Amino acid sequence: MLGGAVAGGFARTLLRSADDSQESIFKRVSFILRDLKIAMFLTGQTRPYGLRRVKYFVLEPLRSWMEAV
Repeated sequence: MLGGAVAGGFARTLLRSADDSQESIFKRVSFILRDLKIAMFLTGQTRPYGLRRVKYFVLEPLRSWMEAV
């Protein structure tokens, strides 16, 4: 289940696209679905919910950036 802030941020992305056009929304959603499918494939998950259980690691330079924030 998504938290309110996460759901709000996700909705904001779609609403920004809605300002442009309906096609822009479809394009944004297709990118989101593509990225979700890639993540599922790379982690061996068959369902999106399974991504919650996946352990991950962060490499440099992203690690330094995340720790600085």
